[in-house]
Amino acid sequence: MCTTHTKETCFSKNPHRNNKIKTRSYQTPSAHLSTAQVLITGERSNENPEELIIDCGTTHHMFNSRHLFSSLVETPPIGVSTGNSSSSLFSKGRGMVNLLINGKTFTLKECLLIPNLNCNLISLMRFCNGDFTITRSNSCFKLLAGNQVKIEGRIVNNLMKVKYSLPSVQVTELPTNLWHQRLGHPGNQVIKSLVLPECPLRCLTCDLNKAHKLPFNHHFKPASKPLDCAHINVVGPISPPSVSGNNYFLTIVDQATSFKMVRLLKHKLEAFKQFFL
Repeated sequence: MCTTHTKETCFSKNPHRNNKIKTRSYQTPSAHLSTAQVLITGERSNENPEELIIDCGTTHHMFNSRHLFSSLVETPPIGVSTGNSSSSLFSKGRGMVNLLINGKTFTLKECLLIPNLNCNLISLMRFCNGDFTITRSNSCFKLLAGNQVKIEGRIVNNLMKVKYSLPSVQVTELPTNLWHQRLGHPGNQVIKSLVLPECPLRCLTCDLNKAHKLPFNHHFKPASKPLDCAHINVVGPISPPSVSGNNYFLTIVDQATSFKMVRLLKHKLEAFKQFFL
């Protein structure tokens, strides 16, 4: 049983839902973030993952990795206009990014998460609100605000590139429901004991698992003693196999006591041997 989604939203059981999502045309929201633009285009190159580009053609700071964000709010897909009309980029969220550049920590707000972006971009206009100066010496550049050097980097293919790293201590905020799923759907008391905020939303998976069915008395005669009636079934083959390579499993349910037993099998022929163990 999958605990990260319900039966109704399972792509494996409902393949038509997956196709609809893939072919869905996203509408651009009317929020101010829908005006995000980037003028850098081109094929994906072997960019250094620890380098970013300072660009005057982007309206927002843009990053392609979720782990760079110290806080992130997921948003509906927002279209990003590019210089290449045939490319489609969508922002999946916005938040705050803390970066260590030239030994200084910079906090960038209203950053966009764009997973398909080739490289991380810093918007020059957002980074420098006031007057600024860019000086160049051979293949190096300096970005100055007044007389203070804010960033130093190198120029590669007429692009201003800067090396960065993440601060050694960075607190990343995660949605409470994500912790609830990762920890195996515990109750709020367990969440509190781990010094985590309570999950404010109801979990549909928990509700479905806690639901009780009425007794099934329609087709089977009532059984008053153990082993008066046992229901045995061999299920499989399952895909993918278990970690131990089992492809089938045997279930035995006692109707009177509701006692259940499960045995994992690599081959269906092993089912009969389980009754002699």
